[in-house]
Amino acid sequence: MKKIIGVFVLATAFYSCDTTNESGYVPVEYTSPAAFTIAENAAATTDNEFVVTYTPTSVGKAYYAVVAAGTPAPSSTDVHGGSGFIQADDFDVDGSTPVDITIDSNIFGSYSYDVYAIHKSSDNFISETVTKLTVTTPDTAAPEFLRDDSNPSFQSADISPFAPVVLKFSEPVTYQGGDVTFTGFFGSRTITVNGADNFASDGTTIVIENHGTFAPDDFIVVTWDEGTFKDNAGKSVASLSGLNHYFSTRIFTAPESAALMVGTYNYDTTFWGGFLEDFYTGNAGLFLPTSGEFELKLDPSDPTGTTLLGINLYSPLSDYGYPHPENLKIKFGESGNLAILDEVQAAGSFDEFNGGFPSNWTHYVAGTVNPDPGNYNVEAGTINHYLSVAIASTSVAYSDIDYSYTRIGTYARPSAEDIDKRNALIGKKIEQNKNYKKILYNNKKIK
Repeated sequence: MKKIIGVFVLATAFYSCDTTNESGYVPVEYTSPAAFTIAENAAATTDNEFVVTYTPTSVGKAYYAVVAAGTPAPSSTDVHGGSGFIQADDFDVDGSTPVDITIDSNIFGSYSYDVYAIHKSSDNFISETVTKLTVTTPDTAAPEFLRDDSNPSFQSADISPFAPVVLKFSEPVTYQGGDVTFTGFFGSRTITVNGADNFASDGTTIVIENHGTFAPDDFIVVTWDEGTFKDNAGKSVASLSGLNHYFSTRIFTAPESAALMVGTYNYDTTFWGGFLEDFYTGNAGLFLPTSGEFELKLDPSDPTGTTLLGINLYSPLSDYGYPHPENLKIKFGESGNLAILDEVQAAGSFDEFNGGFPSNWTHYVAGTVNPDPGNYNVEAGTINHYLSVAIASTSVAYSDIDYSYTRIGTYARPSAEDIDKRNALIGKKIEQNKNYKKILYNNKKIK
């Protein structure tokens, strides 16, 4: 009985699917997309826009997409999707009325553009054929520099001295040769950028990544000559001169300053009497010279990147069995001031020669009240490092020494401000040294 029922159900299923004759089924007939035309309205074509007239022959929907001439042709599916084009859109058509399409998105003079169009019938059948029209724009205007849309923009402030420069123009331009200069208004530090590799074109912008380091805390004035940048038709951007474009920079951070001050320096030293001078004078042939050249490097043990390794005249003590620091650390603070080290450096083995007083290297203290580790000037390329040697148990300083560095190469020019600071401190130190208690030391000779 179950087998009979199963055969009956299967036969019913086959009968239900046979709609060819008995059901009266009529297949749906799709209307092929009718022909249409697209044409340029030449009278309306300008540097920055053009008009295309779409003329349909049947009711439905029109789609179009615009690309730069020479771009691989999109498929009808791409045009229907409408993404990734200079301009794209769709609109309804009544079958006979022409529709004007204004193309004005990122259109520039002296370029050719391909317009692709398709038609979708009222019953949603999309044509597989894509119709193409090419339009070339004239070039009647010279390109302009847009200072307010650039980055840094005109009169913007607190700009990083390392930030890339993005120059914005009214249309795409390319670098043709010549100099773009960035001059500090107060410091007169001038950076000159030239060479095609230093200018990257990106649409209507020119990006300058590798411009060196701008002067900190200064107004940076930007200039170039006419002919430095030109558009596709060969028209030139006007020269940029005077104060027509400038921005101001922030000061360097301490890590930035330390990194910029890595390099080779001329150094000299100033003794202020007492142990350090007498000890050096009596054994000068065994120590490093009081002036010469020295390479300042970042301290790899400082994770903050704010410390350089400076010279230590007395470092050869280690060669004779008296352990002593190879370098005296220079820690950078903010706004041109050196900072106090997080941990003092032991003046190892000085107790062998100063009467048995274990000592530390420490910052200079003006009038025994105000700590003054020194100062630096990145632009001038100078560092003034003020040090004292102090009794470890009491932190009482008993002798001073100054190290002065002037960079060889970039930034190697004296700063009047640095000279004034140093001269003012000389007077203070002379007065303080008059009041030092004389500490006896045994003047041991190194053999």
